[in-house]
Amino acid sequence: MPAISPYRIYSIAEARRGGYAQAPEFYARDAKSLMRTISSIEDKRLELDVLTPHERDMCLPILEKYASIMRNSFIIVAQGFGYCLWMRDITRDN
Repeated sequence: MPAISPYRIYSIAEARRGGYAQAPEFYARDAKSLMRTISSIEDKRLELDVLTPHERDMCLPILEKYASIMRNSFIIVAQGFGYCLWMRDITRDN
């Protein structure tokens, strides 16, 4: 699939080979809205990555809502109806 800056659009076969699974709550007719979603996920991940362990411990109840962002990798996949975010658990990779 062609890359759409700044995110590459994957085929279903590529996503499955990479260990990704569909996140059906995130789908759209065009890829631009999903690109904005991934961009906001990456921005939030950067914010969370700079927290010290002490800061994380102090903010644990607040951070729990971002657990999915910290544990998963997201890609955009072209599907018959449009585009969908797919994700895979990255904690098993570490």
